[in-house]
Amino acid sequence: MEEFENEYDKGIYWVVFFIILIIFAVVGYFFVFNYHKEEDKSEVDDSTEESTNYDDYKGVWFLKGEDEDEPSEELCINIIDGSTLTFDYFVKDVAYFESQTASIEANQANFDIVDRNDEITLSGRIIFRNDKIFLVITSSSVEDISPGTIEFIEKSNDSVLENY
Repeated sequence: MEEFENEYDKGIYWVVFFIILIIFAVVGYFFVFNYHKEEDKSEVDDSTEESTNYDDYKGVWFLKGEDEDEPSEELCINIIDGSTLTFDYFVKDVAYFESQTASIEANQANFDIVDRNDEITLSGRIIFRNDKIFLVITSSSVEDISPGTIEFIEKSNDSVLENY
């Protein structure tokens, strides 16, 4: 590598090097986050070509954490009447939303939960797909419930968490 004739040439070399490094970092950032957004969309495709029998989804859907015998979350699908769904959502030691309603359209039920006594809000949708239920939380003011997607694949007839 050639010697720099003065400090000015050395400074320009480092400026160009850092500009190129920043460009690579910005391009990499957008590539990674755009890739994850596309991946999330494919994981929960809420469209389907066949009609859904929503009665097949009635019951208690639960999620167990690692090394847990009891569920940490439950989604109880209680009543499906036309385009209206009634459900309960339990998060162990955090929250219990009872007898909430959601409107069903195109294999998903959109909901907004507002508990004016405690000022708790939760919004999202329940997606019915391939004998699974996905709970997509789009906004939450509950401290321990973050926006994201929860996949419920296990179903029961009885709730374990309703006693908590």
